[in-house]
Amino acid sequence: MLKRTKVTVVAGVSALVLTGVGGGVAFAAGDQTPPATPTAPPATETAPPATPTGTPETSPGMPMHHPKGMQERLQHGQFTVTAPNGGEEIVNVQRGKVTAVSPTSLTVASTDGFSATYKVDTSSKVERDNKAATIGDVRTGDQVFVAAVKSGTTDTAKHIIVSTR
Repeated sequence: MLKRTKVTVVAGVSALVLTGVGGGVAFAAGDQTPPATPTAPPATETAPPATPTGTPETSPGMPMHHPKGMQERLQHGQFTVTAPNGGEEIVNVQRGKVTAVSPTSLTVASTDGFSATYKVDTSSKVERDNKAATIGDVRTGDQVFVAAVKSGTTDTAKHIIVSTR
C-alpha cells in the first residue's frame, strides 16, 4: 500500500509540474525566507565523503524510475496543494480518452474504466501540438491529460493537454 501511495503522489506531483498547475503556488504561498547557509560540521564530527558511495542505479532498494515513464503510466489520482490564497486545493488529474466534449464540459475515461466529467470555463487552458488551443479543438476519441481543481462536487479543468501520439 505504501509503494502504491508513493507512486501515486510522485505521479501526481510530476503531472502538476509538467502541466504548470500550481507550479509556483506552493512557493508563492510558502515561507519565502532564504534557507540558512550551511555551515561546516564541528571538528568532532566526521564530514561525509566527497563522492557518493553508490548511485540510484546501483544502491540496493533504490529503483530507478524515469519521470516521463511514470507520467505516461499515470491514469488518475488526487492530491492536495497549497492554494494561491494560502488555503488548500484538491487537484484531480487524469489521463485517458475523451468520451464526450462540449464548450462547457469534458468527459474522460481511463484505461482502468474510471471516468470523470470536468467543467470547462474561461480559466481552462487547452494545449494541442504544444500550442495554445481551445475546447473546440478537442474531439471525442482524443487522448488527453487533465488537471482539475475540485470545489465541492465540481471539478474545473485548469489544464487540458491533447496528446498527439
